[in-house]
Amino acid sequence: MAIALTFIIITKISQKQLEIQKQQLELAQLEEYTTRMESLYASMNMFRHDYINILASLQGYIAQGDKTILENYFKETIAPLKNTFEATEGEE
Repeated sequence: MAIALTFIIITKISQKQLEIQKQQLELAQLEEYTTRMESLYASMNMFRHDYINILASLQGYIAQGDKTILENYFKETIAPLKNTFEATEGEE
């Protein structure tokens, strides 16, 4: 009877330890997910800011009616963004 009781206690303790380990793993995964989401949110805010600036610049150049300045702005500022996005997609 004592051996059976000891075995039951040891089994319960082992189950509790496994449950604690599982909770710790889930917490670590949640922390990693949260960190990644915060980073993504910051990147999206930066992109939004840059996007608004690009549109404002384009609007100004279009209003001036100077096609050469507009083409140069596109070549120097907007076209290189393609490489940036392609590099970012490769990281995922």
